[in-house]
Amino acid sequence: MDEPTAALTQDEIDSLLASVRTLAAGGVSFIFISHKLREVVDIADDVSVIRDGKLIATGPASEFDTDKISFLMTGNQVVNVRRTDVAQATGEPTLRVSGLSLGETFQQIDLDLYAGRILGLSGLVGCGKISIGLAIAGLIPTESGTIALHGKRVHSARSRRDIQYLPDDRLTEGLYLDWSIAENVVASSLAETRNPAHLLSTGRQQALAEQWRSKLSIKTPTVEAPVSSLSGGNQQRVLLARALAPRPDVMIFNNPTVGVDVGSRAAIHDLIRTVANEGTAVLLISDEPAELLAVSDDVGFVISGRLTETHAADGLTEERIIDINQSEVAA
Repeated sequence: MDEPTAALTQDEIDSLLASVRTLAAGGVSFIFISHKLREVVDIADDVSVIRDGKLIATGPASEFDTDKISFLMTGNQVVNVRRTDVAQATGEPTLRVSGLSLGETFQQIDLDLYAGRILGLSGLVGCGKISIGLAIAGLIPTESGTIALHGKRVHSARSRRDIQYLPDDRLTEGLYLDWSIAENVVASSLAETRNPAHLLSTGRQQALAEQWRSKLSIKTPTVEAPVSSLSGGNQQRVLLARALAPRPDVMIFNNPTVGVDVGSRAAIHDLIRTVANEGTAVLLISDEPAELLAVSDDVGFVISGRLTETHAADGLTEERIIDINQSEVAA
């Protein structure tokens, strides 16, 4: 089973793991591959850790905890931290969403994004939170409501070039797999790679790609290699580079660490914090409570297509986030 819980709610995860245990007790053997280390510790009888294609450690699950697995996977101590020293929500918001609606998908969404701050959106799979991000980015139409960037209303995807969106599926919605790393990185920044004759400059493309390879520590011998040759974590960094290269005023992240290892996950969280600290307004859409707590300043809850409540992240716990989201099921 390869990342079987990636798109499941907590109740669905619990049900799946219970089924695995029942089948295992009946004699079925499982290989359970996951970057969600709590699930590995919870479900496994034995644990094997692979790093850079080599078996690093193997043994009974009782000999492992999440910290030890993280260390073995990365070779470093991975520290889970919460965001601190954040900018205050003062003055006019960078982006204001008012009364945004799309049929039964989401209704009457009001939210403000401020420079230097990160708003997380939480909710069960299918609650509408991803569609809200797509609508703000201009990638799907809406039926009513307004979106204003720096106080000026934006109408179309063309007028939203200062808003960048990072999709949750890098393979089908994000990367051009047959293109080189360099071509993927510069795809959203073609204006910066033109020469005085307004033609694309290979040299400028190479320089921009090298800059982002260094900044995001993309592991590759050359930026001319196809992006399909990279590991999942490095592919995600290429996608991040492409979204950040235009230096957007608003950055929307949709589950930015899906399918990446614990080391890449920590690095991406650091990067999102840095992006906000440099003055970008950030919307983080995530299915994972731990990610929301690690990165967000505030967390808004989308239940049945409505943004029902927003809390300061430092007053929340993973259990509280799950409880609020599960209120949709109870209702």
